[in-house]
Amino acid sequence: MNTPDHITRAQAVRSDLAPVAEALERCGCAVNLKIVSDRTLAAVLMSATFTGSPALAHKLVRDIRDVARAQGIDLDGIVCDHDDLRADQQRIGFVCLCPARKPSRKAA
Repeated sequence: MNTPDHITRAQAVRSDLAPVAEALERCGCAVNLKIVSDRTLAAVLMSATFTGSPALAHKLVRDIRDVARAQGIDLDGIVCDHDDLRADQQRIGFVCLCPARKPSRKAA
């Protein structure tokens, strides 16, 4: 059975991000990129787990979104858990799971 097209595209996005992840690792941020299926969007989203600076985490998330967009993949709609960002900054396409800040879902 062939790999579904959206899985193949997500794998290509992850491959294109390798230099970004390597640069962050040199800065002391451990980056673990995973492919996660999202039935609501009928697409594949990538989620990143970070240790280190939340600012670097957000930058990587934006870079992932931009790479996906360049390939015609729209990943907008997943809200970042950091409540210190403006609403337009939160709609960045991925869930930021930086352990420095815990998700505040109860406050919603």
